[in-house]
Amino acid sequence: MQYLSFDNVKEIFLRTTGVSEDDFEHSQLLENAEDFVLSHLSVSYDELTSVQVSLCEYAAAAVAVYDYSFELYLRQQAVMSESGEVTLTRADKYQLEASGRMRSNALKQLYCAEIAEPKDFAFIKI
Repeated sequence: MQYLSFDNVKEIFLRTTGVSEDDFEHSQLLENAEDFVLSHLSVSYDELTSVQVSLCEYAAAAVAVYDYSFELYLRQQAVMSESGEVTLTRADKYQLEASGRMRSNALKQLYCAEIAEPKDFAFIKI
């Protein structure tokens, strides 16, 4: 990550998703999330206070959590019942919805901190 602290964003991501440090293979999600958040700021990164940077790190983690949840939701998994019947299931829909709310709230915080405009996030359900 070029601007935000990779370690801070990763810590929030791990804590939120429950992914263990040993199983972490999602660096690209964090990189993409940083790009997403920074591209929607209405001020330059150099103008941010340390508090605003922290809000951006949280928002980047929230975006990464949503993307991770979305990937899990799209992935079908074969599950075998006790009788031997195999069915395809998806990840929990509620996890996806909760991560969407987390992302929306994090992006609202950027708006409230006056470092992003609501129109920049118009396509995101807020």
